Amino acid sequence: MHYNERTIIEGLVYHFNNYYRLHQSLNPIVKDKYTDQARSQNWITINSMRHELTAYLNRMGQFYFYAKSDSVTDLGISYEIEMPEILRFIPLRHKLTAHRAFDNPRKNEEINQIKITDSHFHGGAYMLINGRFIVQLKHKNDVISFDLIKEHSKIISEAKKLLDLIEDKKQI
Repeated sequence: MHYNERTIIEGLVYHFNNYYRLHQSLNPIVKDKYTDQARSQNWITINSMRHELTAYLNRMGQFYFYAKSDSVTDLGISYEIEMPEILRFIPLRHKLTAHRAFDNPRKNEEINQIKITDSHFHGGAYMLINGRFIVQLKHKNDVISFDLIKEHSKIISEAKKLLDLIEDKKQI
């Protein structure tokens, strides 16, 4: 096992911890209602949360590309079977943080597939619901909703299980 795979997981944990710490520091007004007044009162925190969320999704993308690499699939491991949660959310990384389809739609990718409700996070809906930031993306006739606080433990669990499976396969 290379050092970098574990480093990706450490990066996911790092960005989640930063995001969660920022979330905890939000003014209670913001946690209840995402208004222009609340946004202006907590702009630095909200903006920092967006950056941490973007970094988290990009780290998740790094792990995704590692999991689908030849070094993993040659062991007979199917990333599609082993990481359903990561696969469910990877379009957010591809469309919002890496490729930004809003700016540069690719072939057969219509801009109207992408729902925008907040101009500060182009390409996806970025909302505050019950004190939690949720990112939504319309993708292939489905809406993907991502709540980092809710999904983090599942993503980390899948990533660690995949690394353990890789280690087991390499020992055989």
